[in-house]
Amino acid sequence: MVHGDELPDWDFHIPSKLVAPALIAADFGLEYITYARQGASNDLIIRRVSEYLLNDYRPGDFVFIGWSSLYRKELYVPALGHSLNFIPNYFTDSNFEHLEDNIIKDIMRVHQYYVDTIETIDLDLLMIDFTEKVNMLYHALENLSLPFIMVRMLSEYKDISQSLIQTLSSHPNFYLGHDSMMQYLSSFNDARSLFNPGRHPNEEGQRRIQSLVMDYMQQ
Repeated sequence: MVHGDELPDWDFHIPSKLVAPALIAADFGLEYITYARQGASNDLIIRRVSEYLLNDYRPGDFVFIGWSSLYRKELYVPALGHSLNFIPNYFTDSNFEHLEDNIIKDIMRVHQYYVDTIETIDLDLLMIDFTEKVNMLYHALENLSLPFIMVRMLSEYKDISQSLIQTLSSHPNFYLGHDSMMQYLSSFNDARSLFNPGRHPNEEGQRRIQSLVMDYMQQ
């Protein structure tokens, strides 16, 4: 969503500048810098934002965080000595040609464990874990007096209990999107003019997200 998959200027290693946060930055006359990665998990997003706050934060910055799927995870791979980003149906860190066979086997073993485990976890439990991490990051941003907005970018959030949704709604900078954003994010089958074939928003879809978020920010 925020990396800009399937947009005209997108490349696997070069994020698009046609995505909603880039358009919002242009509206405010701000330089746009992205830490987005294709297929990122919320774990990865939290880690990269934390690294930004420790190393790259500058007064005057405005932070846009587009939360990803609750089912994506960043897991430690012993044979590699570091973590990889996992999605249930494929690897997002897929450039394994340079790795030895035993390392690839260990990656596949961790991925299979992840797939087997994630299918047994209730969505609300994933949301509880996510909410705790959001709270931590939220307070870190507030303590720096850094202006920011957090936006849910995937429609699976509509299936979560209302009590958890209300917890996040208590944060004024967390844009859950209410009905308008959820209608857009859930509208792939009904509004294909807003999406590319791989289910990522096209240019019109990104402008739709921009408009919804800008309306919320102006409120």
